[in-house]
Amino acid sequence: MLSKLRVLAILFVAGALPLAQAHAQNENDDDQGMSIPQRVEQFGRSLVGNNRSSNRPQNGRPQQRNAQQQQRRVARPTETYESYEDDGVAPVARSNGQQNTQRNVPAGQAASKRRVVDDSATAHAPPLGQAARRPQPQPQPNAETDAPVGNAVPRVARAVNPALDDAAIAPPAAEPAAVDTTVRGASPSISVETIGPRKISIGKQSTYKLVLKNTGAVAAREVVVTIAVPEFAEVVEAKGTTGSTEPAPGHDGLCWKLNTLAAQGKEELSLDIVPRKSQPFDLSVRWTQAPVASQTTVEVQEPKLALNIDGAKEVAFGERSTYKLHLSNPGTGDAENVVITLMPLNPGDGPPASHPLGVLRAGESKTIEIELIARQAGQVSIHAEAKAAGDISVILEEEVTVRRAALTVTAKGPKMQYSGTPATFDILVKNTGNAPAQNLKISCRLPLGAEYLSSSSSGHHSEESKTVNWTVGSLEADGEVTLSMKCTLKSPGSNQVEVQCVADRDVQQSAVAKTHVESVADLTLEVVDPSGPVAVGTDMTYEVHIRNRGSKSAESIDVTAYFSNGIEPISVEGGPHELKPGIVVLKTIGSLEMGREVVYKIKAKAETPGTHRFRAELNCPSLDTKLTEEETTHFYDAPAGDAE
Repeated sequence: MLSKLRVLAILFVAGALPLAQAHAQNENDDDQGMSIPQRVEQFGRSLVGNNRSSNRPQNGRPQQRNAQQQQRRVARPTETYESYEDDGVAPVARSNGQQNTQRNVPAGQAASKRRVVDDSATAHAPPLGQAARRPQPQPQPNAETDAPVGNAVPRVARAVNPALDDAAIAPPAAEPAAVDTTVRGASPSISVETIGPRKISIGKQSTYKLVLKNTGAVAAREVVVTIAVPEFAEVVEAKGTTGSTEPAPGHDGLCWKLNTLAAQGKEELSLDIVPRKSQPFDLSVRWTQAPVASQTTVEVQEPKLALNIDGAKEVAFGERSTYKLHLSNPGTGDAENVVITLMPLNPGDGPPASHPLGVLRAGESKTIEIELIARQAGQVSIHAEAKAAGDISVILEEEVTVRRAALTVTAKGPKMQYSGTPATFDILVKNTGNAPAQNLKISCRLPLGAEYLSSSSSGHHSEESKTVNWTVGSLEADGEVTLSMKCTLKSPGSNQVEVQCVADRDVQQSAVAKTHVESVADLTLEVVDPSGPVAVGTDMTYEVHIRNRGSKSAESIDVTAYFSNGIEPISVEGGPHELKPGIVVLKTIGSLEMGREVVYKIKAKAETPGTHRFRAELNCPSLDTKLTEEETTHFYDAPAGDAE
């Protein structure tokens, strides 16, 4: 007994009298068989453990405060909200989630429910002044919902959504390792606070404010907040910072609709309510929002090839031209195994030329220089093709105009010409190409034995080369020039006039005009009569000239001379003949060579005065030639002495 008093004295000095009493009450049950020093040591250890796990005594009433806190904590699992009473402070409601419900209850109803919970908690709590046989662990206070007793500041009615609240306080998941493609979802986090008086008077207007917050990282869409208001409570005015309000379906409250609630955004709705009955009611709030889809964009890379060319669109025939092929990859991926192939520009230039380029990065370009010589006039095509792995290809077709003069020459002359007669030849030169013919020269070669007579456009005749030459200079595309040349063809048979045209850049053209020269006998008949009047009875002479001016001999020529009445032939000189009254028949000329002439002199005498006629006729059947020549002579009577 004395040892017990010592222990109690020590505990009293330490200020632990309640614990000592509890220990003294149960020492007979727990400390049987233990010595006094062992009991003191055990009691001291329990004292230290109790001081660490319990609140420090305030106002000399530690057991009473612990009992109140235990009542509050025991009641939490059975409540959907908590309330702390203090006059003059507005209740507040909060919650998070997409579709939640909270109830804000006026003071009378909340007090009655609070009393039920408190009574239940009190019935199960140990009486004040008694300690449990063994210390029980106390639940840790919640910083948001558990307020210390006597603290009048946080007076809230908090809606509880265990699923969302647990997610909110759960530790953040570890970030996944970085990968090429990550799909992450985010959703809005909405909370509602209702601020207003817990006690209102019938017929008196009271104002409540709903604060809508989005603490999430993305915006909430199509948010609808429904406030349940009973029929006996009149909503005088509802005014929000944004959105619109309208009666809820069934007319059991008010709907507040917002198109968008921005991330970390806040909007407010002010409600003026007038109760018409003395009856508690729940001011519950629920809300919905459009679902949020989680998506990611997967980038699909596509390599592409583009091919273009830089260079002249027009080149001269035979010139060496340089072109640049630009191969690029405008796609989003790398093109691999790139090969560019260039087809030959001219037929027969050989096989296509291929150049491997390897990898062409996205956005990269390469330039290939090529040198081309056009050997074909007109439109030619530069054909290039680039290919890459994955059946990627691009074809380039570039049309290039190759300009070159093209000459056409036409030489025209008589198809047939008698030998020794003048012939005219016309020359027409046209440029049918698509470029001017520079330094154009035209030359015309005469046939063998031909004699140059004249030419047009200042043509120059060269006796040494037997040619006629013209210098035109430049002949534009589609231009033409006309020339002429006159000569005498003498050689029987085919005579050929050759025309040659030459211009710069190896432009040349030629033409030939052929004329058949016919060799023919060409006979002429001429009569020469005496001059002046002749006295009757006087001898006079008529000359008959037969000439072959053709290119060959005339065969079987018959000539006959006729005199009119009153005059008769006397004699003939020049060849065999036959005299008849008034007629002279010359013996047939067997052959008269070309250029030869035969002259017959016929003497005659007039017997009567007057005008007498003399006519000579030539007939050559081989030439189908008939010629007639006639002359007249006047004769007069002379005195007898004069006649002698």
